[in-house]
Amino acid sequence: MSFQISELERRLAGLIRFGTVEAADYARARVRVRMGEAVTDWLPWLTLRAGNDRSWWALEPGEQVLVLSVSGDTSQGVVLGSIFQQVHPAPASSKDLDRREYSDGAVIEYDRKAHRLRANIPGDAELVASGDISANAGKNITGTAGTKVELTAPSITLNGVIFLNGPLTQGGGSGGGNAEFRGSLRTTGEIHSEDDVTSRVSLNGHTHPCPHGGNTGAPS
Repeated sequence: MSFQISELERRLAGLIRFGTVEAADYARARVRVRMGEAVTDWLPWLTLRAGNDRSWWALEPGEQVLVLSVSGDTSQGVVLGSIFQQVHPAPASSKDLDRREYSDGAVIEYDRKAHRLRANIPGDAELVASGDISANAGKNITGTAGTKVELTAPSITLNGVIFLNGPLTQGGGSGGGNAEFRGSLRTTGEIHSEDDVTSRVSLNGHTHPCPHGGNTGAPS
């Protein structure tokens, strides 16, 4: 009877234990966990989804974790997840904040109280969709680029009044291109072209009556 009780106590003691990730095998999605002086065999860790839909956020050496072992046998253990520790404390202290911090400095968070989603990425961001991409804002959309903004499409439509705070250069590739305005064009400055222009009226092809009869020829 005493042996059975001792065995039961051993199993209960080994059922749930704290430890620290000692090593990781990312190809097999396994980690080894140090629990005191002992180090476990390679154990799987718990993930959100592992079927047709899958999730991946790998544990790293040094993370404090909780290990659940069937019947107290650590060889049948599963790593349940990470636990905050003094070296790696909680990244927030608000019940309204969902925040993820990455070791390269990236931060993604949603504040439900402020109704604000924020992503701070130290590198590039890429969004790819095989269908449409839509963006709608109840107020303003503001974008700032340090070098340039480039849009490429067979046709680009801008609906609304357009204000350009800067020069406008129109081209059409190496061969140039045409511009068409279905309305009046007004400028407070001059209009220059390869054509001769005076008072905003072209003189190319201009003729006038000749005192000797007929009309003059066009300028050359």
